Amino acid sequence: MSQPSGPSPFAEIPIIDLGGTRSFDISHRRSIAQDVRKACTEVGFFYVKNHGVPQAAIDRVIEQAKRFFNEPLERKMLIDIHNVPNFKGYTALLSENTDPENRGDLHEGFDIGWEALNGAPSSSAPVGENATGAMQGNNVWPPDLPGFKEPVLEY
Repeated sequence: MSQPSGPSPFAEIPIIDLGGTRSFDISHRRSIAQDVRKACTEVGFFYVKNHGVPQAAIDRVIEQAKRFFNEPLERKMLIDIHNVPNFKGYTALLSENTDPENRGDLHEGFDIGWEALNGAPSSSAPVGENATGAMQGNNVWPPDLPGFKEPVLEY
């Protein structure tokens, strides 16, 4: 995998149209994948449009994210990612460090894996029931936030 050679001289944030990802035309899907790769390697991030996520679902998950991240630290730490064997749960401010020159990353996070909203298995799940690995296992959810899980999974 190639490494960025230094700061990118980009003039604007790339906007990638994901509307064609369901196309039967493989060259169209490859073109989108190349656009994503270029944005990641040359800029580091990008906007997407036509992603297929309804605005109402986005609004609901943002509302739940605000609820969760406004909780006191002690409550969020009940599901600290460092106490869960499969890297799911809450990540506190400065607890991850992608740059050893710094004291930690200036963000909080909440990591989950794929889980069926209705509890039924899905043929689109990337791993089977008997799969093993570091990420295999259940998600952890805040114990005192009723109504949190469903909008997050819907999103």
